[in-house]
Amino acid sequence: LKEVAQYYISFQALSSGIQKVLGFGMQSMDAFAVQNRAENQLKNVLINNGNLDQFDAIKDYAAEIQGRSIYGDEAMIRGAGELATYVKGSGSLKSMMDLLTDYAAGMTGGGEVSPDQMESLATGLGMAYDGNYMAMRRKGFDTSKLEALDALAENGGNWNSKLIYYMYILTFIIKNCLTDCLFFH
Repeated sequence: LKEVAQYYISFQALSSGIQKVLGFGMQSMDAFAVQNRAENQLKNVLINNGNLDQFDAIKDYAAEIQGRSIYGDEAMIRGAGELATYVKGSGSLKSMMDLLTDYAAGMTGGGEVSPDQMESLATGLGMAYDGNYMAMRRKGFDTSKLEALDALAENGGNWNSKLIYYMYILTFIIKNCLTDCLFFH
């Protein structure tokens, strides 16, 4: 009877170990699928707008952002895939990715976001960059200054000045949101 008990305990330990290994394997496969989907999305957008040569630089920059923020590279790559539909050139896209990290922190109160959530935030930011402020208005932002800057850019400004103005104003708005979240709630 003692030997049967020992075999049973050994079998349970082995079974538990196998379940843990299988669970880790499944989690790894899920993480790979999420990363692969984000990379494929970015790659397809860059192919469509003729900037595939920037793929590695954008992917590396997402990893750099992961190293200095709470956002995973898979979320940043997914956001970059969306932002790349609004801006061209790796310099502009990297600037928008930095802005996206600030925007995500402001909109979530500093919390982590999934790749799907980051893509949604990137859509709102991209739409604002493109002159559609509805997503920001729904979140309670006063977009009148942005709309005025947009009118200024359309009446003689260029895209570089528009990006600089947007980054300045959106960074100001996001910092105010973070201050409100941290000190008044």
